[in-house]
Amino acid sequence: MKQLTSIFIPVLLILAACQSADRSGSTAKSSPVTPDTLSYNYDSVKVYSKNPVSKNKDITDTAKATFLYPVFNNTRLNKLVEATAIRTDNPDDRAYTSYKDLATSFIQSFDDYDAETFNNEHTWFREVKIRVLPQSGNYLSLEYSFAEYIGGAHINSGVTYQNYRVNDLQLLQLKDIIQPGEMDQLNKIAEKIFRKNEGLPASGSLEPDYFFEKGIFKLNDNFCLTKKGIQFLYNSYEIKAFAYGRTRLFIPYSAVQGIIKPEFVLS
Repeated sequence: MKQLTSIFIPVLLILAACQSADRSGSTAKSSPVTPDTLSYNYDSVKVYSKNPVSKNKDITDTAKATFLYPVFNNTRLNKLVEATAIRTDNPDDRAYTSYKDLATSFIQSFDDYDAETFNNEHTWFREVKIRVLPQSGNYLSLEYSFAEYIGGAHINSGVTYQNYRVNDLQLLQLKDIIQPGEMDQLNKIAEKIFRKNEGLPASGSLEPDYFFEKGIFKLNDNFCLTKKGIQFLYNSYEIKAFAYGRTRLFIPYSAVQGIIKPEFVLS
């Protein structure tokens, strides 16, 4: 059986802009969202299997695949958003062409599996929700929330951020928002906050409780900018055992004055 995996390992977010779609998978546009810098609507794709997961008539669940995503008045940006959402890390996967294509493929995988092992009583689902975070000037951040279950002990889920410079839609990495040569200093500041948050000594190896390479703290590239500072997020399994869930690390702008490029200080 072919299993679908994703680059996202995402908690489900409830968005006020959600809209409905019928069980055939058609989409319905929402009312416009109040714009910050870019205007957008939320749209959705929902595809359901016609096969129940169990012969038990009291169990009516079936597999579903859903995408909730923003639609901007910018074709190139919409393509970037979609391409990120449908990219997978499984080398056996083909290249998907759209939200609907990936959702339909997921349901087909369930139907193929169900035909071989009917009455498995595991309700498969894949949900991807893409949220537009508060924008400012030339900066746009998107939050991708992903959750998938195809049986097993727990749901595969996670959250990732994608940050763009609005005028040319360049994808921003951490090195793009800080002054040249300041990465080491930023890591030192972040580690101090991290150790305080975790109740750890000011120095020493982080092994074996944390999964940083060689026990040395390091920031990742999963971040977004807020009005008050930089928010980093480590997903489950990334730096801790699954039972500890996600780890958020917030660095206020006041702690990184002269390190962050002025145009990225949203306050």
